[in-house]
Amino acid sequence: MVLTYSLARISKDLFAGALCVVALSPLWYLLFLTEGRSGFLSITVAMLLTLVLLRRQALLPVTLTGLAVLPALAGWWWLNPFREPESGEVFTRDITKVNDRLVLWSDALRYSIENFPFGIGPMQFAGDGHIRNASAHNIFLNTAAEWGLPLALALLGLVLYGCWVIVKRSRTMPDQDKPIYACLVMAFVGVMVNAQFSGSHIAPLSSLVMVLAIGAVFGYRDSSQPVPVVDNTSSRGVGPTILWLVMMLALIYLIWAGLELYGLAMESKQRCFEEIGRPYLYPRFWSQGRLECMQMVEPNHWLFSKWSDWL
Repeated sequence: MVLTYSLARISKDLFAGALCVVALSPLWYLLFLTEGRSGFLSITVAMLLTLVLLRRQALLPVTLTGLAVLPALAGWWWLNPFREPESGEVFTRDITKVNDRLVLWSDALRYSIENFPFGIGPMQFAGDGHIRNASAHNIFLNTAAEWGLPLALALLGLVLYGCWVIVKRSRTMPDQDKPIYACLVMAFVGVMVNAQFSGSHIAPLSSLVMVLAIGAVFGYRDSSQPVPVVDNTSSRGVGPTILWLVMMLALIYLIWAGLELYGLAMESKQRCFEEIGRPYLYPRFWSQGRLECMQMVEPNHWLFSKWSDWL
């Protein structure tokens, strides 16, 4: 998304490109620092697919994204507070290990089949009795486990349809619009690939980034499309107002519940460490948010109550 600044300018200059590299380098640096394998994979796949789809018009944004790796790599090598030089290891963990993902995915698939068609319930992967990651680290399998296989298949179909729309637009779009569209395609592919190997769809900030990237790639209007005419004279009744109020109330509740969950996650962090048998979070800087750990420290919290308790 940062790249759109450089490419939206009338005159493409070196200064704008340098600003993009400076802005993107810290993001690469954080990926190196946290050894985020899914992040590296998603950005690499996004760059390659964007080049395949948009070819020469995607060279500039892809090149700027790639150049941002160099200062980030240098910073990670020389300014890494987690590396122990005497150990002789480049990475602090085995980045080739995939067993944990396979276990999560197989459990999620099993939950979706055993609890067909509605799944085990929202957020219940984080409370399935295993002190481990709080999600299946795959947006489709996590949805299948918690919300049911039919809904997960519908989501998969929607994403595949979106990919078809992107391919179709990339073939018919005027060339002058393709560099900016390449940035949006990279963002979309990146967040979707990342969501297949991480819990990005669970964390609030990364979820907002996903919404932004998905909305931008499908909402972008190139120069060949007519500007829609909006009729503001006719009345739409009270329905939209009621819908807006309901959505605002839901948003307020989500913010309130999210803050409560965050507080519980922080309070139960030490207990989770004891259960896991590992007194550190690295290479992640956040607590995993296991519901079991939260219930151990706050068993009577209102978030854990059921409808029957209120009736």
